[in-house]
Amino acid sequence: MKIPIDLNAPLVGLDGKPLQPAQNAGPVLASMMVSQSKGNVLKMWAWALDFHQGKPVELDEADFKMLYDFVETSDAITLLGKAQILTRMIQAKEAVQTRV
Repeated sequence: MKIPIDLNAPLVGLDGKPLQPAQNAGPVLASMMVSQSKGNVLKMWAWALDFHQGKPVELDEADFKMLYDFVETSDAITLLGKAQILTRMIQAKEAVQTRV
């Protein structure tokens, strides 16, 4: 089962309004990924390029878990960003599961 992760969405503040200056979840995650020195380098590089360009990335279960764990444990992004990225990932996985 492939899970399409689309992070082409603005990050919002606690007030529900887009952050200023505007920050899209995909490029934020891409920057976070490429600032690390560990992990599956080539796979994460390819994902970072796609997320940075606003493209969705299709992940299998193992890759989903790897990316989810990476976001959850990274010190390179605040909880505000992590929560929104992880929420979009969870929603994408649930959407696929309901179609199966």
